[in-house]
Amino acid sequence: MPVTSFKTFPVLITERLVLRQLKTKDDEAIQAIRSNESVNKYINRPKTVSIEEARDFIKKVNDGIDKHGWFYWAITLKGADKLIGTACYWNFLTGNNSAEIGYELHPAYQGKGIMQEAIIKLIDFGFAELKLETITAYVAPGNEKSIRLLERNNFVKAVQDEHKNDNTEEAPGFDIYVLAKAK
Repeated sequence: MPVTSFKTFPVLITERLVLRQLKTKDDEAIQAIRSNESVNKYINRPKTVSIEEARDFIKKVNDGIDKHGWFYWAITLKGADKLIGTACYWNFLTGNNSAEIGYELHPAYQGKGIMQEAIIKLIDFGFAELKLETITAYVAPGNEKSIRLLERNNFVKAVQDEHKNDNTEEAPGFDIYVLAKAK
């Protein structure tokens, strides 16, 4: 049974933001974020250096959504449909109702409380709609902004062996932060 099955992709709305599914027209914004040195500094992935690579990435993401493998949102400001960041749930573990959260934001929009606003909505969606028991985040040591964001939202640093999932092999040296559903 797919853990991410919804009839339509869930659009999440906050006071200032709309989190929606990626569209082909997001190709330039995806390329800009995924090729940005400061965004990539703490993420273990190759740069997206061309529009064609960005389009391939969008197709891959949307194919994964269609197959119920993950959720991946474009973060946009209300009234402006331009992608300024992304957020996702993936690496679902059905045995203990856990998923990994990920996010990135173009540097021009950092420091404005945007990701704080988005993560509150994402956490609520994860616990209320996906019925998750735990949400994990992998953070590179030294990524102080991300660590502060997670800690501000009650994530705690975990012992890596206790929360191993599919991404552990891909992200050696990353710290794991965990948020458990309040009982």
